[in-house]
Amino acid sequence: MLLLAAIRIPCLKTLISQYYNNLDRALQFGKSSTETAIHNHFWILLNEYATV
Repeated sequence: MLLLAAIRIPCLKTLISQYYNNLDRALQFGKSSTETAIHNHFWILLNEYATV
């Protein structure tokens, strides 16, 4: 169980970092911070985490 947690935590940090980078890019070019603008990026984060 500890090994699994040790593998998931760095992976989660990477996924969250990618999420923020993608979100920053989307907000910079899309000029919108509404819920619908960030929904897709959050959905991708959840799906990626679920497959780890």
